[in-house]
Amino acid sequence: MKYGQHETFHLRLNWLRKGIKMINFDPRFFFDKNAAEKIGLGKNMVQSLRFWITATDIAIEIKSDDNKNIHQLTPLGEVINTFDPYLDVRDSLSLLHYSLIDKGHKNRLFVWYGFFNSFSRTSFTKEEIVDELVLWAAREGEVTSEKSLKRDLDCMIRLYVKDNNLKDPEDVTQSPLGKLNLLSVSEESSSVYIKHNLKYKDIGITALMYSLLKYGEKNETDNVAIEEIESKPNLWGKVFQLQRSEIIDALEELSEHLKYPVVFQRTNRLNTILLPSVSSIDYLREDYSSRIGELNHV
Repeated sequence: MKYGQHETFHLRLNWLRKGIKMINFDPRFFFDKNAAEKIGLGKNMVQSLRFWITATDIAIEIKSDDNKNIHQLTPLGEVINTFDPYLDVRDSLSLLHYSLIDKGHKNRLFVWYGFFNSFSRTSFTKEEIVDELVLWAAREGEVTSEKSLKRDLDCMIRLYVKDNNLKDPEDVTQSPLGKLNLLSVSEESSSVYIKHNLKYKDIGITALMYSLLKYGEKNETDNVAIEEIESKPNLWGKVFQLQRSEIIDALEELSEHLKYPVVFQRTNRLNTILLPSVSSIDYLREDYSSRIGELNHV
């Protein structure tokens, strides 16, 4: 398992936009020895951006026709680049967050996956979560380094917790994902962190539908029980910290989608949702194209 490929730097405002621009100009940008000078970041920051741009599923590393390593925008990256390059839309931030968690299990974002999918604590210290991460990793059959886990946890916290000491909300050292308000520092103690239960509108209905369709694709199913959406890894209750009442409200709104509604049904005494026949990326592309002006802005 690889840790710390973020070089201890959390994702910063404007980094993804800069990375997309450079990849579009030169797919081998991140392999250029002069990349730091060209993008205006430090050398380690460039390597960190290389990590984040793939971890968020904005780009992938592939081989070119002449067998050289290059970066290529993913379909998700193309949608973000076309419709919301400055990440002004709440759904876009939620999509990035979902991508980080979705890629995490037994991967570079093991800490992210474990923290959001496996821990029910609503308040915690770093030490408490590290202890739980070590035990959870052992149950998963993973060999871990406590030092590496702490480094990744520190980076994850900086990614999601707003720095309230910064006077300018557009300060370039801020993380865009802090706007989701998934985590905060306790008002009673600066060493205690709080997980927040969100409203579904704070996440964005388009991002929620995308993640539900992705789950269906990965598991080759067109129906999901509401109980699963609430409690299974990589679904709303875990990834977005939604409670059941918010999940029901979101599903009711999605059932009214004019073209791709979900359908409530009861199967084997379970309340289930029948997913529409559309791919996650086609849904996202079409919804961003038609609703971009109506989406909730940050």
